[in-house]
Amino acid sequence: MEPLVGQRGFALAGVVITIGGLIALMASSHWVTGPSSVTGTLAKGQGNVKQLGTAVFTTYLYAFEATSLLLVIASWGRLARPSRTRHYREMRDEVSS
Repeated sequence: MEPLVGQRGFALAGVVITIGGLIALMASSHWVTGPSSVTGTLAKGQGNVKQLGTAVFTTYLYAFEATSLLLVIASWGRLARPSRTRHYREMRDEVSS
């Protein structure tokens, strides 16, 4: 018995639409291989690390900050989850006894 009538059909339709969209994107664009260099050729006297730092903190600053924010939120959620689960388990044990 399905908990929600038609749930499997909607899930299947979602999977088919997602896979079809990904295939269409890969077929119509060149983003799969990516550019050969995003910052250009290496400047004289600069190493890869310096150019990477410059690219991350200028060109890709917002993407870098968004990624770091998501990682902080995920870490906080992972640390907060066990304590909350333990608290609910203790409450359940007190109620059942």
